Amino acid sequence: MDLQIDAPSEYSFLFEVGIAPEFTISLGDQVYEQYEIIVDEKMINEEVDILRKRNGKQTGADTVEEKDILYAELVELTEDGIKKEGGITNSTSFNTDIFKDEFRSQVLGLKVGDAISIPLYDALDRDKDSVNKFILNIKADELAEEPGNQFQLTIQNISRLQEAELNPELLISCMSQELLLMRRG
Repeated sequence: MDLQIDAPSEYSFLFEVGIAPEFTISLGDQVYEQYEIIVDEKMINEEVDILRKRNGKQTGADTVEEKDILYAELVELTEDGIKKEGGITNSTSFNTDIFKDEFRSQVLGLKVGDAISIPLYDALDRDKDSVNKFILNIKADELAEEPGNQFQLTIQNISRLQEAELNPELLISCMSQELLLMRRG
């Protein structure tokens, strides 16, 4: 049969329902190793946690807690703590996990509208290029001068993941997704 993707037309297919066709695969002289994967309780629990998160819902929150997503405005400050004229300003979002442990405690407990001054590059557990690119949304070739380290972080919104309950509805939802993937495949 010659399928013409660019010129669609009608095709007829014949197949036998319920009979698995016979087929062989020639692998030549190559030897392949077969691995035995043992699924332990830890792997099962990790997968259940992933499914609960994947099927969870984002809800608004009043106070920053661990693992929250922060929507914040970052404003570059001078060494005196004053808004730098012509400095960098960017609204962004990130998880509280991005903060180094010694700075995370300064952010936890903040409320929407609260602002703190932080040494941004020292506070985040990312290299300077990553902070510039992904948090400040600036590219290296766009920088006239290197940004300072001091920024005002103002919390604009807080989003918290409410994990799905482990119940029959979650199982049905997960199984429905698997069936859809199988049908598409």
